[in-house]
Amino acid sequence: MQNLILVHSEIYAYQKNIIETLIKNSEVLIALFIVAGQPKPYKDNPLTLGIDKRFFQSKIKATEKYDLEHLIKAWPQVTLLREAAGLDFNCIINLADSPVRDLNIGSFKEVLKPDIDPQNWFSAAMHHKKYTNIRLLSADKEPDHFKTCRQLSLRTIKGIYNNRDKALYYFSYLISGYFKRANYPFFHTKPYKYNVLCLFIYYLGLITEIFLRRGRSILYKFNWKIATITNNTVTFLDQPKNTFWADPFIVSEAGKKWVFFEELDRKSDLGHISVVALEEHNKIGIHQKVLQKSFHLSFPNVFKVGASYYMLPEQSSANRLVLYKSTNFPYTWEEHKVLIDNMKIIDPVWLLHDNKYWLFFNKIEEHEYENNERLYIYYADDLFSSNWKPHKMNPVIIDIPKARNAGQFFTKNGEIFRPSQNCGETYGSEITINKVVKLTVEEYEEIEVEKLRNEESYYGMHTVNEAGGVTVTDFLFKERNYKR
Repeated sequence: MQNLILVHSEIYAYQKNIIETLIKNSEVLIALFIVAGQPKPYKDNPLTLGIDKRFFQSKIKATEKYDLEHLIKAWPQVTLLREAAGLDFNCIINLADSPVRDLNIGSFKEVLKPDIDPQNWFSAAMHHKKYTNIRLLSADKEPDHFKTCRQLSLRTIKGIYNNRDKALYYFSYLISGYFKRANYPFFHTKPYKYNVLCLFIYYLGLITEIFLRRGRSILYKFNWKIATITNNTVTFLDQPKNTFWADPFIVSEAGKKWVFFEELDRKSDLGHISVVALEEHNKIGIHQKVLQKSFHLSFPNVFKVGASYYMLPEQSSANRLVLYKSTNFPYTWEEHKVLIDNMKIIDPVWLLHDNKYWLFFNKIEEHEYENNERLYIYYADDLFSSNWKPHKMNPVIIDIPKARNAGQFFTKNGEIFRPSQNCGETYGSEITINKVVKLTVEEYEEIEVEKLRNEESYYGMHTVNEAGGVTVTDFLFKERNYKR
């Protein structure tokens, strides 16, 4: 049975995202019905909006308007109804905030609508709350008397409009999760009121932070440094000063150990993949650039299949996931196979389990610049396939302390573990080790078993991998700028 979505003739970007997310779920059949009137306008203050843009922002504002008549042409799976009176539906999703009882619809199970309350995201931002809560409301017998049926806690970001846009976009996951019976993390927070004085103090603080950031960027640079861990002892590589080396993956081959990593070019601000030979006492032997493109490269996931070495790096700005093959290990790599096209994929790792290959990654949606908060799984019968299928519960995790990968899977005593980054306070603040409890095409479950915390003198730790009895990781340092 179809689900009915009530909309206006003009819809906002976040409403468009809700519809398109439901379209991707082949098990959810939807029809649209246009109700009279116009959507409630959002009036953004240009001054505060300008300050917000200095921090995180969406590529496409959640409140940008679209003409539904043009959009419907790109949605052949969706039926546009001219009349809804007397028709029966499974659920009604009320995006128009219009009284359902006035439409004389036949039978339906319940009405769903997002709780669009500015108090939720504006007060969370202004009072520096760790989480912003969003809610999905439902009503059954009395279609205009709602109660909370689903809730989700998101990391609060700076800027009231930035936080609003993020919250509005995440309603697409909350609504699609309702049909998949997904449960997401929710933390109760005390509601706070806000007024003009709160707004003034908040933005005065943001302006101060902008100037402090600029001053710090002149004096200091943040650089990632690579280290090995042996018997809980951290030993850093003999890495040149003021260099940015991150995302280490280690390979042991023919008695030698090679560390592949992202090396950042400060002039272009683009990463390329380099390799060093790891010698005794963490001395660096050969240091060579092995893969460079016109776009950013990082997270060089290097592994061996048969007699050949492959690399699955992050190249999200290229909008595709490419598998590279070494033609002269470890120095020369060429493009071997496009695994997934038209998708901005972050930090991909793979796993062979129950005769299927599983890819785990974050992905950046059209309206985003970054995503550390959602983990996706795709699967195929062959690692070299170009037909990867999305997991039924995608995104399988919405939780910023554990969603982003921090290295390749590893096994211990027959159990599977996934390292993840904690990006809750800052990007890559520490590493969490999660044990995979259940992995099928319809379910995924993991539990946290350990935290790898960075030392007090470091600002972050976000990758860990092991090979040949050596564990490599990276730490974030603040170093004073200097002229060469």
